[in-house]
Amino acid sequence: RVDIFEMDDAVGGLMRTEKRNGFLFDIGPHIFFKDHAEEYQNLIGNDFHNIKALYGIGFERKDIISPIRPLNLIKNLGIRRSIPLVWDVLQHKLNRDNEDMTVIDTAEKWVINNFGKEVYRCFFKDYILKVMGLPPTMVSKDWGTERHKFYKEHNLWQKSSKFLLSFLFNKESKGGYLDVYYPEHGAQQIPDAMCEQIKKYGGKIHLRSVAKRIEMRAGKVTAMVIKKDDGEEKIEVE
Repeated sequence: RVDIFEMDDAVGGLMRTEKRNGFLFDIGPHIFFKDHAEEYQNLIGNDFHNIKALYGIGFERKDIISPIRPLNLIKNLGIRRSIPLVWDVLQHKLNRDNEDMTVIDTAEKWVINNFGKEVYRCFFKDYILKVMGLPPTMVSKDWGTERHKFYKEHNLWQKSSKFLLSFLFNKESKGGYLDVYYPEHGAQQIPDAMCEQIKKYGGKIHLRSVAKRIEMRAGKVTAMVIKKDDGEEKIEVE
């Protein structure tokens, strides 16, 4: 039983879905992995679908398939632009044993440690800032470790090796398809369903509530003071 205070007019933050002319548009990319599929299935039932998704990155006005495919990268960026990326990853992998692993304490260092400086500069530096609202130097390394399952698929060295082996042995390369899940009616269906569960068990959802002060007594929250257009409002919580 909880109280949710949300400054916007809907819960979810970036997990929001806008409806326009019969189409659904997610605010930000969202995919769901099988690790917690059962919990999501319990929330929205048969609206939670297993799909094969082709993920992409917008870079220099080109669509780069991700996890990165060497041929797609070369086709979109050209050999001159692509080779430095591949070469940087290769050099990074060969020199990785000489790195001091104890100093990896930010998202920037985590990405560079896993993918190299060029991949970080081209694909992750601006992305982390956009998603997190903070520069990568101010974001914890946990940003990377929590997303390791997904971002390890962006390892250009691994993808290049697999591509080469597939080419040599004449085997079909499945490229960048991800085995993921997605809600029938967009990403916002998940937080909406969570809110319904919260209310079902006696919790409350306070929308358009910008927190100004939290009042506590004996280690427990007793009230939330929120900003209103005409002043403040104090909401007692149990």
